[in-house]
Amino acid sequence: MAIIITGIIDGPRSGGVPKAIELTVTEDIADLSIYGIGSANNGGGSDGEEFTFSAVSASAGDKIYIASETPGFEAFFGFAPDYTTSAASINGDDAIELFQDGAVIDVFGDIDVDGTNQPWEYLDGWAYRADDSSASTTFDIADWTFSGKNALDGESSNADAGTPFPIGTYVSGPPAPELTISDASVIEGDDGETLVELTVTLAGAASGPFTVDFDTADGTATAGEDYVAQSGVLSFAGTQGETRTITVAVAGDEVSETAESLSVVLSGITGTTDATIAKDTGTLTIENDDYRDVLISEIQGSGSASEIEGDLVTIEGVVTGVYVDGMRGFYVQEEKRDQDHDASTSEGIFVYAPNAVVSEGDLVSVSGTVDEFYGLTQLTSVAKIDVLKSDVKLPKAISVELPLMDGESFEALEGMRVTFEQELTITQLFNYERYGEVQLSTQGQVPQFTQIHEPDPDGYAAWQAQDLATRIILDDGSTAQNPDELPFLDVEEFGAGDTITGLTGVMSYSFGDWKLQPTEAVPVEFENTNPREEAPADVGGDVKVASFNVLNYFTTLDDGSSTVNGQDPRGANSEAELARQTSKIVAALDALDADVVGLIEIENDDGAATDALVAALNAVSDRTYAAVDTGVIGTDAIKVAFIYDTETMKIADGTSAAILDTDAFVAPLETGPKNRPALAVTFEEKATGEQFTAVNNHLKSKGSPVDGDPNLDDGQGNGALTRKMAADELVKWLATNPTGTSDADQLILGDLNAYAKEDPIDEIKAGADDMIGTADDFTDLATSFLGEEAYSYRFSGQWGTLDYALANQPLLESVTGVTEWHINSDEPSYLSYNDNVLDPEERSFQVVPDPQEALFDADSPFASSDHDPILVGLDLDGYDNRFAGTDRNDRLTGTGERDLIEGLGGNDRLRGAGGDDDIDAGAGNDRAYGGAGDDLLMDGAGNDRLYGGAGDDTFEIGGGKDRAWTGSGADTIIFAAGLADDGSKDKLRIRDFDTEMDLLDLQGIEIEKVRESKKKVTLTLEGDGDRIELRGVSDFDDIQFADDTFAFV
Repeated sequence: MAIIITGIIDGPRSGGVPKAIELTVTEDIADLSIYGIGSANNGGGSDGEEFTFSAVSASAGDKIYIASETPGFEAFFGFAPDYTTSAASINGDDAIELFQDGAVIDVFGDIDVDGTNQPWEYLDGWAYRADDSSASTTFDIADWTFSGKNALDGESSNADAGTPFPIGTYVSGPPAPELTISDASVIEGDDGETLVELTVTLAGAASGPFTVDFDTADGTATAGEDYVAQSGVLSFAGTQGETRTITVAVAGDEVSETAESLSVVLSGITGTTDATIAKDTGTLTIENDDYRDVLISEIQGSGSASEIEGDLVTIEGVVTGVYVDGMRGFYVQEEKRDQDHDASTSEGIFVYAPNAVVSEGDLVSVSGTVDEFYGLTQLTSVAKIDVLKSDVKLPKAISVELPLMDGESFEALEGMRVTFEQELTITQLFNYERYGEVQLSTQGQVPQFTQIHEPDPDGYAAWQAQDLATRIILDDGSTAQNPDELPFLDVEEFGAGDTITGLTGVMSYSFGDWKLQPTEAVPVEFENTNPREEAPADVGGDVKVASFNVLNYFTTLDDGSSTVNGQDPRGANSEAELARQTSKIVAALDALDADVVGLIEIENDDGAATDALVAALNAVSDRTYAAVDTGVIGTDAIKVAFIYDTETMKIADGTSAAILDTDAFVAPLETGPKNRPALAVTFEEKATGEQFTAVNNHLKSKGSPVDGDPNLDDGQGNGALTRKMAADELVKWLATNPTGTSDADQLILGDLNAYAKEDPIDEIKAGADDMIGTADDFTDLATSFLGEEAYSYRFSGQWGTLDYALANQPLLESVTGVTEWHINSDEPSYLSYNDNVLDPEERSFQVVPDPQEALFDADSPFASSDHDPILVGLDLDGYDNRFAGTDRNDRLTGTGERDLIEGLGGNDRLRGAGGDDDIDAGAGNDRAYGGAGDDLLMDGAGNDRLYGGAGDDTFEIGGGKDRAWTGSGADTIIFAAGLADDGSKDKLRIRDFDTEMDLLDLQGIEIEKVRESKKKVTLTLEGDGDRIELRGVSDFDDIQFADDTFAFV
């Protein structure tokens, strides 16, 4: 072989670079474009030729380096690679294929086996071919040497590495005495004969002279008509590199026909024992140079590829779309009068003509060669373009409705004008700024299957098939990456969820997808039907709690540095990018205005990253935040964290932050850490003293596989069991009150990497006893408050909730509202913090062109991350309103809601009005009126009058000479236990005690004496001799006590 794979490296720098392949040229190559490479990832089998070399020559002994990117390769090796391609984005468990003319000629690794833990694995290391070994389509590990796994860990350059990649050291042995015959092609001409030579080469020296026979053989070309038959004998002296030629005469004609071919075959070596024939057949292709007039429908045919590929043809039609700058060509559609009216054949075709000067509406005649370009039928090698007429009426666009009917196919519309009368919704913008592509769906905003359905392989497959059938990609008419001008930005706040009706363009095909190309005739105009939420919705409450995944917020730059725990940074590549990232996250946090925030995907360090974010937030916020100090948690590069407003909240006294990092949680299948450790903190609201425990989580992602926990294709992705087992461990741990609090309120937060109907969420909702419908259940607040419209993340054009707030039963009644602020999942990523500078360790596609750079807004929260934050309102003490008096004589009146009315000092008059109110009279001689509702009246010190009114009221008697009117309802009068021995003789007169409904609670104080009369019963209590007088009662036995175990002294 003229070229072979000689080395592969999986580098140690950030992002695993350099990822590269070394090829060695063993024989001179005139045109390198007949070769290419491909990778087989994770044992997934061949993906075919993913990268083809440019049409340049190469000399024997040349080394060719193909890398996934340039900066990391250059930093490690000191020079730039020859080529960069995503095909080189390999990991240490991936195989490589080398192609010649589309066929595999050399391979490294087993394309059908994941290399992890295989003898040929080269993770964070390298593999290098042994000298003198040769290319083979079957991998032989004996032909390779290996560095060993992780041999390059911690190394910054190959020159200083302890086990350096042996770059450029491969030496090939002397070539074998093999004969090969070249291929050739010729333009036949209109008459006479054209002589064509095929070369026979002896690669290595033979042991002596020899001869070889040759003969021509018909293919599609016929001897005597298309060429003159030849046969004979070639003589060789046996010298290395020796060549001989065979000449064939080709006949010219004026017949338009497809390309034809014949073979020249070597056979019968005589005169030596070691020379062999490596390539015995040379193909001579006779190219036709006569163009014939055809209809576009004849070129297209009814199949997926043209049956006349290679023919020279002339077409006539109307230019429907011009993309010379972006796609190096234009589309032509047959005039109406020449269409064949066959629904299975297309009337349109792409003309590859980079220098064409045409306009939409031109009637043109085009002569070129029929070609299939990765599934797109086109004319190429264009010889002539004549504009016959301008401003011709465009062919009527074909109306298309998704999903296509059975038997329908976009293939029959390839290259034609089409229109979608249905409303189409933007559902995916992943490739928007890089390739100018927008994914559209007729189903509106499409949820993930397991967001609204239980996991199920059959259901998931049907769901995905339906989603795919109702999508179409709107392209920008260009193959350029990171275009300077982004398309379709006429609509304000362009983003996912926006819609368009009557979309019209030309149907095209590229990179395995059908795409609609826009035209000048019908501009693309989106409607902003999913406007931005400029601020989060009001969630009520007195305490607000947020959960926010901040997408790899690292203060350690991704510039080749390592984090404090030896990990690769994942965030900003420069100080400028970090400042931009910080500004946008701060804008989001400031607008959330939360008392407590759970942060996810923040650098796992000693607290520097969290402190930096807090400092930036405090510089703009009206609040004063602090971080919960945890230091490094676990072994991952990222961790979870909490920040809180120190003016409204504190870490509850007597509690401490708790970390769940047991193997049962982080590595439940004993396959190494997969879930990040959880962090639990009990917070106390300073104004009320009320507490709740929040626990922040980040469970295993869906993308990467886990041994023993594969993707079951039921909608849950990889690692569902790993997440489920962690969820079970989490709720059982919370049941032990790990922070040391006695308060029962608990709130589970974080990125659980599971949609609402998936197993991990069900596990949490069932609580520690694993039973739904019991007291320890948790409630998914977003789904409960927002319904099936809840979402916080968009993946592959479908949305769902990965980010959660789940409240246990005691806390649930305190939840006043929930919202998901959609500032990220609907946004195009060109608005994120990446800038227009190519930094070290940064990939070229991450660099933002200057026009896109101008759209960046550092003060905007939009596109601050890829997850939407969730915000929860809590009313921990349950009050809608609070009214507080002074030390003077106050008059306070509540509302119809639940009020807290506090008289404090002075002789006050307090009225609760409607609602279930708490009225605390405080010091002084006060009057308190409960009004309607089930009220709590607390008289405090002083001689007070309490009026219950309607409702089932509770009276808490705090001493003095008090009077109480219970009013209607089932009321409870509580005489505080401490009054029995407070040194004061207290007296309570209950003016209307109802023996049928009311209840007296003596808190265990014993009764010393009972005095009965016609109108009242008087109780004298032990201790100080406090007295309780119950009006309307004549018989002690009629009194209902809260505790009938009291005893008389």
